[in-house]
Amino acid sequence: MAADAVGRDTQLPLPRFVSIGKSEAYLRTGPGKQYPILVVLQRRGIPVKIIDEYQRWRKVELHDGVTGWLHKVLLTRRRTFLITAQSAPLHAEPSETGPIIATAEKNVIADLEECTPLWCRVNVEGYDGWVLRTVGWGELSEPQPR
Repeated sequence: MAADAVGRDTQLPLPRFVSIGKSEAYLRTGPGKQYPILVVLQRRGIPVKIIDEYQRWRKVELHDGVTGWLHKVLLTRRRTFLITAQSAPLHAEPSETGPIIATAEKNVIADLEECTPLWCRVNVEGYDGWVLRTVGWGELSEPQPR
């Protein structure tokens, strides 16, 4: 997919990240309710990467590489970051030598504030800090428009 690709229905950049906005979302094999359910996502806030669009449906990729289709009403523009490492220190500044203010464990979902090429600023249960991009999933390797 070209870096400057846009969705045929929204004209927004592809790929782009959003998150699950409901506590239950059916990931389907195709863009419609008639298609079989691949996975039932049962956690609000999980980041997903939109890679294609078809009318009211969005083809998404999950952090583990699974792809499928979600109806757009199941998604929100809230930006989140899923910790995929066993643990991730939250630093007070974007530096490995910066003070550690908290540690996020695997599968924690943080609110994503901003990212630099190496670091992402996140908020986890009131702790505002910086984690390495490599400890999680939910941000493109290149900065994307907000």
